[in-house]
Amino acid sequence: MSSTDTQKYLICPITLELFNDPVIAEDGKTYERKAITEWITRHGTSPITKKSLSTDQLTPNLVIKDTAKAFKHQQAQHNLQSSTNTTGNNANS
Repeated sequence: MSSTDTQKYLICPITLELFNDPVIAEDGKTYERKAITEWITRHGTSPITKKSLSTDQLTPNLVIKDTAKAFKHQQAQHNLQSSTNTTGNNANS
């Protein structure tokens, strides 16, 4: 699976950002905790299915949390390596 494929599963459908504190709602979808809590408070329903949701029923999604953390670490390592390679190439110019 490519980095882009992996990343799309690690993006909150509300914030469109990588997860930090993902939770599973009663609709079976994973959301960023703060974003879905605010959504439920305002709307009372799922932003995807429109079914009724409760903030009391949010469950941490530890698999997604760990995967997102590993993905961020991998990206940071890649960016550091790219930066080091670019700096090294500039020194040789």
